[in-house]
Amino acid sequence: MLPRDSDEVEASEAKGEPLPEARFKEASLIRNSEERRGMILKELSHDQKYEICVKRDSRFDGVFWFGSRESEVFCCPSCKARTPAYSKIQFYSSVEEAESMGYRPCRRCLPDKVPVKRLEDVWFRNCI
Repeated sequence: MLPRDSDEVEASEAKGEPLPEARFKEASLIRNSEERRGMILKELSHDQKYEICVKRDSRFDGVFWFGSRESEVFCCPSCKARTPAYSKIQFYSSVEEAESMGYRPCRRCLPDKVPVKRLEDVWFRNCI
Protein backbone atom coordinates (compact mmCIF):
# COMPACT_ATOMS: atom_id res chain seq x y z
CA MET A 1 0.00 0.00 0.00
CA LEU A 2 1.39 3.41 -0.95
CA PRO A 3 1.72 6.08 1.76
CA ARG A 4 -1.07 8.65 1.40
CA ASP A 5 0.15 11.53 3.50
CA SER A 6 3.34 12.96 4.92
CA ASP A 7 2.72 11.35 8.34
CA GLU A 8 2.79 7.86 6.80
CA VAL A 9 5.91 8.73 4.81
CA GLU A 10 7.68 9.99 7.94
CA ALA A 11 6.58 6.89 9.89
CA SER A 12 7.98 4.52 7.28
CA GLU A 13 11.23 6.54 7.08
CA ALA A 14 11.53 6.45 10.87
CA LYS A 15 11.21 2.64 10.83
CA GLY A 16 13.90 2.47 8.17
CA GLU A 17 11.54 0.85 5.66
CA PRO A 18 11.97 1.79 2.00
CA LEU A 19 9.01 3.41 0.37
CA PRO A 20 7.11 1.22 -2.11
CA GLU A 21 7.99 3.57 -4.98
CA ALA A 22 11.69 3.09 -4.17
CA ARG A 23 11.33 -0.70 -4.28
CA PHE A 24 9.65 -0.52 -7.71
CA LYS A 25 12.38 1.80 -8.98
CA GLU A 26 15.07 -0.63 -7.76
CA ALA A 27 13.30 -3.54 -9.45
CA SER A 28 13.12 -1.71 -12.76
CA LEU A 29 16.83 -0.84 -12.54
CA ILE A 30 17.71 -4.47 -11.91
CA ARG A 31 15.41 -5.65 -14.69
CA ASN A 32 17.07 -3.34 -17.22
CA SER A 33 20.64 -4.15 -16.28
CA GLU A 34 22.47 -6.51 -18.66
CA GLU A 35 25.16 -7.01 -16.03
CA ARG A 36 22.52 -8.27 -13.62
CA ARG A 37 21.18 -10.65 -16.29
CA GLY A 38 24.59 -12.24 -16.65
CA MET A 39 24.86 -12.66 -12.90
CA ILE A 40 21.43 -14.28 -12.63
CA LEU A 41 22.13 -16.67 -15.51
CA LYS A 42 25.29 -17.74 -13.72
CA GLU A 43 23.21 -18.40 -10.60
CA LEU A 44 21.28 -21.17 -12.37
CA SER A 45 23.39 -24.26 -11.90
CA HIS A 46 23.67 -27.12 -14.37
CA ASP A 47 21.47 -29.19 -12.03
CA GLN A 48 18.76 -26.51 -11.91
CA LYS A 49 18.71 -26.14 -15.68
CA TYR A 50 18.52 -29.90 -16.10
CA GLU A 51 15.60 -30.09 -13.65
CA ILE A 52 13.79 -27.36 -15.61
CA CYS A 53 14.24 -29.43 -18.79
CA VAL A 54 13.03 -32.63 -17.10
CA LYS A 55 9.90 -30.80 -15.90
CA ARG A 56 9.51 -29.20 -19.37
CA ASP A 57 8.90 -25.79 -17.78
CA SER A 58 7.78 -23.48 -20.61
CA ARG A 59 8.42 -20.35 -18.51
CA PHE A 60 12.11 -20.71 -19.33
CA ASP A 61 11.68 -20.97 -23.11
CA GLY A 62 13.78 -18.19 -24.58
CA VAL A 63 15.91 -17.87 -21.44
CA PHE A 64 18.25 -20.75 -22.28
CA TRP A 65 18.46 -23.66 -24.71
CA PHE A 66 19.94 -27.12 -24.37
CA GLY A 67 21.71 -29.36 -26.83
CA SER A 68 22.02 -33.13 -26.94
CA ARG A 69 25.59 -34.24 -27.60
CA GLU A 70 24.33 -37.51 -29.12
CA SER A 71 21.90 -36.15 -31.71
CA GLU A 72 23.54 -32.72 -32.15
CA VAL A 73 20.11 -31.07 -31.85
CA PHE A 74 19.25 -28.11 -29.60
CA CYS A 75 15.84 -27.54 -28.00
CA CYS A 76 13.82 -25.29 -25.71
CA PRO A 77 13.45 -26.39 -22.08
CA SER A 78 9.79 -27.30 -22.70
CA CYS A 79 10.45 -29.59 -25.69
CA LYS A 80 8.31 -32.73 -25.60
CA ALA A 81 11.10 -34.87 -27.06
CA ARG A 82 12.94 -37.17 -24.67
CA THR A 83 15.30 -35.24 -22.38
CA PRO A 84 18.93 -36.28 -22.94
CA ALA A 85 20.88 -37.99 -20.19
CA TYR A 86 22.50 -35.66 -17.66
CA SER A 87 25.99 -36.45 -18.97
CA LYS A 88 25.00 -35.73 -22.60
CA ILE A 89 23.34 -32.33 -22.26
CA GLN A 90 24.90 -28.92 -22.87
CA PHE A 91 23.27 -25.54 -22.10
CA TYR A 92 23.44 -22.37 -24.20
CA SER A 93 22.35 -18.80 -23.56
CA SER A 94 21.39 -18.09 -27.19
CA VAL A 95 20.34 -19.78 -30.42
CA GLU A 96 23.41 -18.38 -32.16
CA GLU A 97 25.70 -19.92 -29.56
CA ALA A 98 24.12 -23.36 -30.02
CA GLU A 99 24.31 -23.11 -33.82
CA SER A 100 27.96 -21.99 -33.68
CA MET A 101 28.75 -25.17 -31.74
CA GLY A 102 27.37 -27.26 -34.61
CA TYR A 103 23.88 -28.03 -33.29
CA ARG A 104 20.80 -27.85 -35.52
CA PRO A 105 17.34 -26.72 -34.31
CA CYS A 106 14.86 -29.36 -33.15
CA ARG A 107 12.06 -30.00 -35.65
CA ARG A 108 9.57 -30.60 -32.86
CA CYS A 109 9.89 -27.47 -30.68
CA LEU A 110 11.45 -25.08 -33.26
CA PRO A 111 13.77 -23.33 -30.78
CA ASP A 112 15.02 -20.84 -33.37
CA LYS A 113 11.49 -19.36 -33.57
CA VAL A 114 11.14 -18.78 -29.80
CA PRO A 115 11.43 -15.11 -28.74
CA VAL A 116 14.26 -14.35 -26.33
CA LYS A 117 13.24 -13.72 -22.72
CA ARG A 118 15.19 -12.55 -19.74
CA LEU A 119 15.45 -14.68 -16.63
CA GLU A 120 14.53 -11.71 -14.42
CA ASP A 121 11.20 -11.39 -16.23
CA VAL A 122 10.42 -15.02 -15.47
CA TRP A 123 11.33 -14.58 -11.81
CA PHE A 124 9.59 -11.19 -11.39
CA ARG A 125 6.42 -12.48 -13.04
CA ASN A 126 6.30 -15.43 -10.65
CA CYS A 127 6.97 -13.30 -7.57
CA ILE A 128 4.17 -10.81 -8.18
